[in-house]
Amino acid sequence: MSSGFHFTFDGLRGEMTRPTLGLERVQFKSADGVTWVGEAKHQGVVWSRNGAHELSPPDVANQLWQRTTMVLDPQKTEGSPQLAGTETIAGEPTNHYHFTNANTGDANDVWVSTRDGRIVKWKVGKSVLEMR
Repeated sequence: MSSGFHFTFDGLRGEMTRPTLGLERVQFKSADGVTWVGEAKHQGVVWSRNGAHELSPPDVANQLWQRTTMVLDPQKTEGSPQLAGTETIAGEPTNHYHFTNANTGDANDVWVSTRDGRIVKWKVGKSVLEMR
């Protein structure tokens, strides 16, 4: 579990903070300059747009929430992630793993720091999440 990180997701920049498990908060700025904030509440994820409660956030908001707050470990068609090589990402030495999600068929590429084991980059299909 991470207490938070800065990210870039499909060109959008933001941060996820988690003071404790279950109190996640995701903030990002959309391409049109709107600041979106999603917070875990008793009734579920509550989104605000430039500080005002929003009932209909853009689709990317929910995708971003899922990618930044829940790292799932799906069944893999290969059985386990396959080491595809070693690469340096933003100065961080990483192992690059590839696997196919057996449930969805989505190709996944995950770059894991060789220094501390954290995920540095995660690509699912065309979507890319980079964590700093």
